[in-house]
Parts: sequence; C-alpha cells; structure tokens
Amino acid sequence: MDLVIKRLSSIEEASAGIIEAAENEKKALEQQMRERIQAFDEEAEKATQEKLDQIRSSLNEEMQKSLADLQKATEDSIQAIENDYNQNHEKLAAGLIAKMIEE
Repeated sequence: MDLVIKRLSSIEEASAGIIEAAENEKKALEQQMRERIQAFDEEAEKATQEKLDQIRSSLNEEMQKSLADLQKATEDSIQAIENDYNQNHEKLAAGLIAKMIEE
C-alpha cells in the first residue's frame, strides 16, 4: 500500500512538473507572439508612414505644378488684357463717352 501511495505521489509530482513546464513554455510562446506582433505593427506603421510620405510628396509636387500653371495662365491673361487696353484704350474711352452721352 505504501508503495502504491509513493507511486501515486511520484506520478503527481511528475505531472505537476510537466504542468509547470507547459505553463512556462506557454508564457514563453506568448511573449514571443507579443514580440512578433509588436515587430509586425512597427514594420506596418513604418511602411504606412513611408507610403503616406510618398503620396504627400507627390501631391505636393502636383499642387506646385498646378499652381505654377495657374499663375502662368493668369499672368498671360493679364498681359493679354493690358495689351488689348494699350492698343484700344482710345476706342474704348470714346465708346464709353458715346454711351454716356446717349443716356
């Protein structure tokens, strides 16, 4: 009977050791997974930030080009209006005076 109790006690100690080892391994695996998840998150964040920076840069370049094109078109329009005025200001003034007199 003592032998059976000793055997059961020994089996219980062994199973407790196995359970403890499994718990330790589980904790180690959980830590590894947390580290992998954190590394993945950091890498994804970095990749996302790089892509956003590229998009921002591209959009900024497009905006600057559009702004330059708009500025050039505006300057051309102003120059055309000034040229028309310089060439036709006497006719325009005479026309305005004629309209004012008719009214």
